[in-house]
Amino acid sequence: MNDNSAKSIATIINSGNSYIKSLIKKAETFQDLEHKLKSYLNTEINSKFELASVNQDVAILITSSSSMATRLRYNIPEILSILQNQLAHTYIKIVRVKLVPDNVKRPDKMSPSPRLSAESAELLMSTANNIQDSAIRESLLRIARHTSTISNV
Repeated sequence: MNDNSAKSIATIINSGNSYIKSLIKKAETFQDLEHKLKSYLNTEINSKFELASVNQDVAILITSSSSMATRLRYNIPEILSILQNQLAHTYIKIVRVKLVPDNVKRPDKMSPSPRLSAESAELLMSTANNIQDSAIRESLLRIARHTSTISNV
């Protein structure tokens, strides 16, 4: 029979073979590895990146600055050495650095299309009227219709 009674989160997490418990343990181990790696690196770069993942033999570092990504890439041999020798992660053979920009604020709506002044539109129309090629004439007249709606005061 199913037991549908409510359980506290702590009970679920602390249960013997809980997936959540193993996931939390893995996250703590990962965070500990990142903290130890940063402790071996100089202070100029250790606070400017995050250890994003360690899968099989690849460690991936991420940063939001392109200049910091370049500095990290120059330090890959040192980072790899620290991971393999000081931190005993000899299975890591490759260190990759990826640039992940901070949330870039995008404009809420697009800026309006540029408009021609009335004088420019008038010049285009007079030029179009003097052109014999009908395709070019129609194109110039179409462009001339994009005049600004602001009246001169």
